[in-house]
Amino acid sequence: QRQMCIRDRYMNVESLQIISKFMNDYEYEKAMELCDELLKKDNDNSHLWALKGCCLNHFEKYVEAMECYNRSLSVDDENPFIWFHVGKILMEYDLFDDALECFNNSLEINPADDMALYSKGECLMFKKSYTEAITCFDLAIGFNPKYLNAWLNKGLALKLSNNFKEALECFDKVLFIDHNSKDALYFKADCYFNLGDLNSALKCCNEALSIGGDYLNSEILLIKSVVLMDLGEYGSVIEAADIALENNPDDYDLKMLKAQALAFAGKYMEALWLVEELADENHGDMELWLSLIHISEPTRPIS
Repeated sequence: QRQMCIRDRYMNVESLQIISKFMNDYEYEKAMELCDELLKKDNDNSHLWALKGCCLNHFEKYVEAMECYNRSLSVDDENPFIWFHVGKILMEYDLFDDALECFNNSLEINPADDMALYSKGECLMFKKSYTEAITCFDLAIGFNPKYLNAWLNKGLALKLSNNFKEALECFDKVLFIDHNSKDALYFKADCYFNLGDLNSALKCCNEALSIGGDYLNSEILLIKSVVLMDLGEYGSVIEAADIALENNPDDYDLKMLKAQALAFAGKYMEALWLVEELADENHGDMELWLSLIHISEPTRPIS
């Protein structure tokens, strides 16, 4: 009997290692199949339910994943890993208060879990509790100094709190870890713009746009257009807006910015046509009607 228990325990450990390897290799279907097979023999195994929940989570089957995690917690509610994953699912449904409770449960068991600290910080960001979020990101960074997303979100929390200079330091930390971080360059450009350093903002935009891929390009081009507008480079604003509008042809802010640039560049009829087009789509927008009046005046004949 004792030899059988030892053998079963060894087989469970070995099976869990195989499942974990499947998951590390992104072979989640194989991992889930093995979980199901083993659960037929050991239906109260907390680890197996948790791992199956992770697989379902990967496939974005959150309701089924939550059922597995709850089954796991019914057997073992002292597993920080499970509390963490339940919290992550609750975040997907914008249930931030419930998610915070899960992350707190996880951290009570394992206070040094940098991922749980980071996720708690994310929750607090969504609740606009920026000071508390920064504290969580700082703790996560304390355990993992190269935690790129913790540095990035700390910087974002500082930026949203109007602490632009401190935010810039965080984004520089991100770029030290990953010099191709478009997010960091994008947020840096916004910080510099808010600090009135237009040339530095423009430099960050151009650096970000030089990185391959379309990710964030529309947002970066929008900031670049606003910066160029403030610098009085209206032709460049129109050019940047046109590039961004190729990917986002219905972007209201970009079209408005382009219309303003056209008006400032003396191309009143083109500006008027663009604003009239927007007015047809957004009848109740007072800003559009004021723009129409403003742009129309230079086109009126002298009486």
